Amino acid sequence: MSTPSNLESIELATSSARSTRTDGEDSIDPNSSTEFHGIQHQLEPADRGFAAWKLLLTAFVFEALLWGFPLSFGVFQNYYSKQPAFASNRYIPVVGSVASGISYLGAPAVTPLIKRYQRFQTQMIWAGWFICIGGVVLASFCTTVETLILTQGVAYGVGFLIFYYPILTMVNEYWITRRGMAYGVLCSSSGVSGAVFPFAIEALLDKYGYQTTLRAIAVSLFVLTGPLIPFLKGRLPPSVHSASTRMDWSFLRDVLFWLYSISNLGQGLGYFFPSLWLPSYAASIGLSGREGALLLALMSISQVAGQLTFGLLSDRKVSLEGLAIVSTVISATSAFALWGLAHNLSLLIVFALVYGFFAAGFTAMWARMTTAVSTDSTAVPMIFGLFNFGKGVGNVLAGPISGNLLFHITSAESYGLLKYKGVVVFTGSCMVFTPLEYRPFDYNQVSILRGDRAKKFGCRREGGRPLPLCFMEAKRFTYRDALGATNETNDGSVAKVIPANTQTHRLDTMKPHECSPGTQVIPLEPKDQWKPIDEIRSLVFFVLRHSVNEEKLRSSLDDLIRNHLPILGARVRSAGKGSGLAYHVPAGFPSDKPLFGWSSRSVPTTFAASQLLPSSKTESIEKVTWGKSVVELEEEWTPASWPRSRLDDGPDTPTLLVHLTHYEDDTVVSTNLPHAVVDQMGYASFVRAWLQLATGSQPPEFLELKPGALDGARDLSKKQLRQKGTYRLKTRDERIRILLGFIPELIREPAQDESRRLLILPETLITKLRNKHQETIDAKYGPKHARLTNGDVISALLLKLGHLHRKKPKMFTLSAAVNARGRHPALPAGKSYLHNAIVYSVARMPISRDTPVYEIARQNRLAVIEALKPESVDRALAVSREMYHGGIGAHICEPGEFSFSVTNWSSAWHGIDFSKLSMGDFSTSSSGENSDTAADESKDSVSLPPAAGTAPLVLGHALMRNKRVVTRFNTQIMSKAEGGYWCDFTLTIKNVALVDKLLQTDPSLETI
Repeated sequence: MSTPSNLESIELATSSARSTRTDGEDSIDPNSSTEFHGIQHQLEPADRGFAAWKLLLTAFVFEALLWGFPLSFGVFQNYYSKQPAFASNRYIPVVGSVASGISYLGAPAVTPLIKRYQRFQTQMIWAGWFICIGGVVLASFCTTVETLILTQGVAYGVGFLIFYYPILTMVNEYWITRRGMAYGVLCSSSGVSGAVFPFAIEALLDKYGYQTTLRAIAVSLFVLTGPLIPFLKGRLPPSVHSASTRMDWSFLRDVLFWLYSISNLGQGLGYFFPSLWLPSYAASIGLSGREGALLLALMSISQVAGQLTFGLLSDRKVSLEGLAIVSTVISATSAFALWGLAHNLSLLIVFALVYGFFAAGFTAMWARMTTAVSTDSTAVPMIFGLFNFGKGVGNVLAGPISGNLLFHITSAESYGLLKYKGVVVFTGSCMVFTPLEYRPFDYNQVSILRGDRAKKFGCRREGGRPLPLCFMEAKRFTYRDALGATNETNDGSVAKVIPANTQTHRLDTMKPHECSPGTQVIPLEPKDQWKPIDEIRSLVFFVLRHSVNEEKLRSSLDDLIRNHLPILGARVRSAGKGSGLAYHVPAGFPSDKPLFGWSSRSVPTTFAASQLLPSSKTESIEKVTWGKSVVELEEEWTPASWPRSRLDDGPDTPTLLVHLTHYEDDTVVSTNLPHAVVDQMGYASFVRAWLQLATGSQPPEFLELKPGALDGARDLSKKQLRQKGTYRLKTRDERIRILLGFIPELIREPAQDESRRLLILPETLITKLRNKHQETIDAKYGPKHARLTNGDVISALLLKLGHLHRKKPKMFTLSAAVNARGRHPALPAGKSYLHNAIVYSVARMPISRDTPVYEIARQNRLAVIEALKPESVDRALAVSREMYHGGIGAHICEPGEFSFSVTNWSSAWHGIDFSKLSMGDFSTSSSGENSDTAADESKDSVSLPPAAGTAPLVLGHALMRNKRVVTRFNTQIMSKAEGGYWCDFTLTIKNVALVDKLLQTDPSLETI
């Protein structure tokens, strides 16, 4: 979209009159508003004149010195990493990212305050300037990274935030039609200082150390900027601002704003990495610290040229989208092709110049991006502040993310020196992500017919900007006919998408037989399609203590899909942007179509010899046992070619994948299904039907899920569904606060600091603890109080073990996924192929290492009782319905609290019996030893004839299988088998040590 050529003057906008002159000679109509009557203030000209240039040059000096300092932190980082007091701390990058990040993240909060208290902007500048310099002085006395974060990071960032945005407001008042140029000048100032600061800081650090250097910088900033503050004056009198109208938030409905915001976020995530790591990268290839500083200086010089160039171009009739694509694509190319392959100074210099010019130019276009979205005087500053916030997210996360992307090994011949490979790839990938948001698309060609009327998506007002896209109107498109591109929406009305080549749901990727008119498209139940759930593939492993007839298993699965459950042979595809998933089932399977994926392998050893699981004889053991993680078992029991998530699926990847691992005595049956499919039909339902066919029985009749069966109460308003105290809807503000509340915890202990393992809890131990805790509850609350289950005790134990480090109480939401079948009129019990109908119990309580387990278990039981009441089920289903239709994730905890979720699979596997498919010799394994001693030592290697009806050991997970994804806030009780409960449990490494210490002194967990 081109920038509006006739910009309105933003400084005198009122509800009744607005100055629209663009020649810089603004005037006030004394009759336009009684509030303005009698004002005779002569304004300085805009976009020209001595006052405008004086203000811009003063702002230039302030930004050059005070913003150039935190942006040169790469030199400090290189120095700190070599000092004994700081070297072992991987959070050194956080100092610089926090200092600069706060000024970005705080922009939306400080912008309305500046507008409201315009008369105090000079006082704000003085206060912020003093805090900045004070932070630098205090940093010179620090001896730990933590205190550096507070002083050189937080204090400096807060001070800059307070003084910078009043200055920016003054610049906006003086520069209107040439604002792109003004912002280019202002942004380039930090590049000018960046060409000098690194050398000066490097020299001072080498000669005097960081303490003296920081004090010298503080004195310099005081002397060079303090005398200039009196020159910082706005163009408009405060009385004009006091008459301004309320802020116009309509830009939030403009798709262009969101496109720019998402692009800005992607660019911001990768932008800061080179300035953080170039000096360290240079040192890794043997260059001196001075040469590392040279690279930062050259990058800064090229940033000056880039920001001036892109700022000037954005003022002219050059496409903003085109400029953004040029900026980010060339930046990405330079990262991938130059930085990653750089093993000498010359190539690093070329990278610094190219990357600095094109990457920095993106920020200079913010001024024109804001006016392209809105020209309203109240909205423009907030839009700019939100752009700052988006880039600040990347700035703050740059330190923690890059620290976790670094390898510990350096290889001079490897891409990115190996150590920095992750940083290089991440930088380039973020830049590539940005232009993807600028795909050419004619919004005028998309319409939706609803009843007797048609609504245009993105149609233009006459001579105006595009209307915002209304995503809610087209919540779910479902293709019924591959040729006509006609879809059915939620309410049964018809939608038509005209340009087929612009659809997110590409028909040309389907196989020919799936594009036939007879292909059936069935939407997955919407309530199971929150991101990223619909991208997960759930894994389930059935550990059978016997061999199995593979051919019979395979043929019966083919029979099941071909004749009973064709939906399992479907291909699961996206139903369109924002629309979840859909099954694509051909009308009759072609004979050559693979209905499922099947593979197997034999392992020439006994299962016990593989040492993958602890002893299976847990009946007589009354202590907790650790095992390998489910992720480690996945590596042993699944083919390397299996997709780890739906994102890895090929165009014709089968819905169901099966792999058998045959040991000399036992068998592991591994299965893989998209999580959304699992939730709709229930894993156990299809496995039972499969085994019934394998043993000569007919499976039960499968129920189709009726539309609306899970909609819940229709008569409750959103206000009622937001009522606190239970599973409820959250407002946007609450959801943001929930996510922000987790950030400090994740920075302190990211996913890399977690340990994920199996935890085996003997049934005898849990029963004993349950009886003990029940006695305590009866004595304290009375015998008619809630009766605990083993699941309550396990949930309480896992929550307590996960937080033994917590000295002070922290509010937690303990939630459990509860099956609502049989507790709602639309959800009959005991039927196969019915959606799991999950609702959530919610127990809120303060948790610390001193919280007794019985109290946690009691609160959980009361929450489950409440959640299973018919009216609660009806309400919870309505909440889930509204979450989906609003595109909202299931945030169960409250703002400021932590969550801990428990999913109990154990009851799902009742009736699953592979024993009738066993085959082979059930004598002792062929170990070659016949002595009593050898037999005693290999008891777990003996394959006994399985008893009919013996439940298999079932393991698995439905979580993102990524080492960088945090999993400690949820756990799964996978099965109850072989005398114990098998749990997928994640702890921080710090807590693992505490739990191990506890188990040494109290292996039965009776003291907690």
